[in-house]
Amino acid sequence: MNRYLIAELKDWIEAPDVPLLLYGAPGVGKKTLAIELLEMYGKSYHIMDPRLPITVRLQDYDVLVLVDVETMPPIPKRPVIIISTSKLSASQTVRCFRVLPRDYKSLCTYSGGDPRCYEVGGMPLVIYSWMGPPDTTALQYQRLLQYLFHPALKFALTVWEGIPYQLGRKFQYGLLQQEGRSKNFEGAIDWLIQNGFAYKVYRLRHLPKEGSKECDIDLRAFKLYSIDSGILRYMWAKDTRAQMAAALLLEQYILQELQHYPGIEIYYYTKPSSSYDVTFLCFYKGRWKAIGVRERINTNEKLFRSLPYEKLMMTPAMSFCRLGEFMQ
Repeated sequence: MNRYLIAELKDWIEAPDVPLLLYGAPGVGKKTLAIELLEMYGKSYHIMDPRLPITVRLQDYDVLVLVDVETMPPIPKRPVIIISTSKLSASQTVRCFRVLPRDYKSLCTYSGGDPRCYEVGGMPLVIYSWMGPPDTTALQYQRLLQYLFHPALKFALTVWEGIPYQLGRKFQYGLLQQEGRSKNFEGAIDWLIQNGFAYKVYRLRHLPKEGSKECDIDLRAFKLYSIDSGILRYMWAKDTRAQMAAALLLEQYILQELQHYPGIEIYYYTKPSSSYDVTFLCFYKGRWKAIGVRERINTNEKLFRSLPYEKLMMTPAMSFCRLGEFMQ
């Protein structure tokens, strides 16, 4: 498997004038990507883990790889790749590079440039599991759970495990627990999103005007999606309430793909007192694009065809290439 970021990072490896920051959920392949990149271009490297003592001469390596650091350790004048499992930790690391003490700059290669940041995804372990033995997905699932089994995160675990049952519809706290309240779960949802465990998509109250970025967002209505379709498939098998459907798996996949378009804003729209919905309504490159995901094409769906935007209707039987062509 080749990852598209390898080609995109070629210019960084040839002229590493700013730190490279890779962040994403546990197990998506951040460290694998960094090692593959460095070995492809013949760079020597040392992986620095804040939990372990430094027992080598850092000056002997071309690149230093820092794993899950929240504060910058003293490092020699070397290019740096920073790996983080959390968007929050990643932003803290970025601030460390932007605001360095005067006597600290002499220790670092970078004295003012902002790090280049990339969100890494794709769950390579899950992809491999579809090609071979089925237990790899279970291993990946257990690795993610390790980050959620903590007393302070009990609501985060409840929300995360409730995603398959509520996928593709407005998320309801009451379906997580009897008499579930927003005050118990809002912080947990924010934590899941900041740490790359889930995606959140808000509803629009009204259809926006074509060409105008202004829109009326309903902050009380949203959908939650998993970080990866492979993990979602495994979670579906564990949740006796949830029924796996090809259209919902496609909806999850499309959301994952849309997240990688720079500057995109993703919402959904439902018409009041109606089953009519626009699965994804995206503002990208100054234009609104509507995407509908259905189990099968409905030729009588006149409301979707009448939308004043570029439109794409997707079903599980269609080629995924249509999405890439539509978003160009």
